Amino acid sequence: MAERRADVTWNGDLMNGSGTIDRVGSGAFGPLDVSWPARTEDASGGKTSPEELIAAAHASCFSMALAHGLAQAGTPPERLSSSAAVTFVPGAGITKIALMVRGRVPGLDADGFRAAAEDAKTNCPVSQALAGVGEITLDAQLNGCAGRTARSTREPEALVLLQHKRWFARSPQSSHRLGQGARAWSSGRRKNGLCCCNTSRQ
Repeated sequence: MAERRADVTWNGDLMNGSGTIDRVGSGAFGPLDVSWPARTEDASGGKTSPEELIAAAHASCFSMALAHGLAQAGTPPERLSSSAAVTFVPGAGITKIALMVRGRVPGLDADGFRAAAEDAKTNCPVSQALAGVGEITLDAQLNGCAGRTARSTREPEALVLLQHKRWFARSPQSSHRLGQGARAWSSGRRKNGLCCCNTSRQ
């Protein structure tokens, strides 16, 4: 069993007052300023809010649950990037939480990743603590080609080079550049660590 603690001081009334998250038990952060306008206005003025802290807690708990579920299924993730957006409406409370995750998971397809993410969304401890929230949505996608089959990740360069060969064949003046250009293209992608099916860095 683990217990975590946070200490807060509030001064004044709700609308005009302000508070401070003085410290947390771990010492990881604090003091942090909090105020009512920081909860209800688009511009937070550099102050935090309970909803922002809930968003951080939910995104991190969800990521842990998803990483664990994927590993238990035999497809541990290389990387998960998650976020949570918490909507607060005065008088109604927290009305929506939108979870988003992008993952790099070798050996797993998009459907499998979404299923694992849905399970994590439902069962992570923070999700369960927030079960009273009316709407919790999830956007889960794999990055690049991490979820492709072993065959497609072993042979992409050969396929792309074949496509380049067909393209160069259309222009006799360009065909003599095929060998040199293809080798440079392949070497450059390996040097820069680029995904075989995406032109951006992963």
